[in-house]
Amino acid sequence: MKQNVQEYFEEENIVACWLKECMEPYKVPGGRVRVEMEGKLATFSQSYASFKQWAERNNEEHGSAKWFLARMKQLGHMTVPDRANVKYYQFKMKFSAEEDEVL
Repeated sequence: MKQNVQEYFEEENIVACWLKECMEPYKVPGGRVRVEMEGKLATFSQSYASFKQWAERNNEEHGSAKWFLARMKQLGHMTVPDRANVKYYQFKMKFSAEEDEVL
C-alpha cells in the first residue's frame, strides 16, 4: 500500500514526471563535480529550462526557478558544485535543450 501511495504522488508531481521522462540519474562521487564530468551533468539552469519546456509542451503549470528548486529539494535532489561553484544536479539529460525544442 505504501508503494502505491508513493507511486500516486509521483504521478501527480509534475517535477517527478519530468525527471522520469527527461533525466537519467548520474551519481557524483565525493559530492563535487570534477572537470571530466562538466558537460555531462545538467546544471540547475539547464534543468529548469528543460522542465519549463516540458511543462509547456504538456499543458502543465510551472512555477518560478525558486519554486522548481524547492520541489527538487522536496524530492531529495540537491545541487552539487563544480570548481567554479556552478550548481549541477546528479542527472544527465536524456536529450539536449536544442532537441527538446524540436519535439
